Amino acid sequence: MFRLRSLAAALLCLACIGAVVRVGMWWVVTSVASTQPVATAGPRLQLVTDHYDLGRVFAGDSPTVRFVIANSGSRPLALRPAPQQCCGGKLPPATTVEPGQTTELAVDVAWRELASHERQEFHFLTNDPACPEFRLVVRGTVQQRRPEEHSVLVRKMTEEPKNQRTK
Repeated sequence: MFRLRSLAAALLCLACIGAVVRVGMWWVVTSVASTQPVATAGPRLQLVTDHYDLGRVFAGDSPTVRFVIANSGSRPLALRPAPQQCCGGKLPPATTVEPGQTTELAVDVAWRELASHERQEFHFLTNDPACPEFRLVVRGTVQQRRPEEHSVLVRKMTEEPKNQRTK
């Protein structure tokens, strides 16, 4: 009998705690939602992320990295590449993002830039008064291909046709 009462008391306590948590969550959501402006006058830049780590890149490779850009404002957002200080990868052309829309900026990374600095920065100019300039950073480590990796691949490619002929 004592165990049954303890179990009932524990279940009642859990139900009360769950109700308090739900009311607290509701209060936080409604108070935050009421203080946020619905739309911002003018263009408003939003980035999902402003950096990307490629990890290991082999010498001679030119990877392309895509960044997602959103416009949460009420007017079109204009993006254009800023003049670069150094020799880098190919930049995307100037673009416009309509209000409430997203786009991808694809930047071509120069492996030589990664080899010398282990990072490459891409600067952009916008018509967003709160963020007139932003940068995207790509990191990576450049490695030389080992000759044995190449020879194993060539050996496998030349052995496969011989094996297929015998079947």
